[in-house]
Amino acid sequence: MTSTISVYNATTPTLTLSPGTQLRFTGTAVGLNIGVGTLPGILNAVGTAQQPIIFTSNQTTPAAGDWGQIYFDATTPASVMDNCIVQYAG
Repeated sequence: MTSTISVYNATTPTLTLSPGTQLRFTGTAVGLNIGVGTLPGILNAVGTAQQPIIFTSNQTTPAAGDWGQIYFDATTPASVMDNCIVQYAG
């Protein structure tokens, strides 16, 4: 990813990630925003022990702080992250 993914709307959109999915981010200002202000959003990221969902850097030699963050606004109580790995975020 080279730009931030934002998931929010009055209709409460859901981003669902399948087991084994890898999201690779490029840039310290790039990340994932779930919900904003009064507009809700939901992240449904449920991996398995054999196929975790991975949020990581897209750099050849990854390091801490390579990409931004996963941000959950207060309007996102239904979001789930299970069997996920988050690497090299700021």
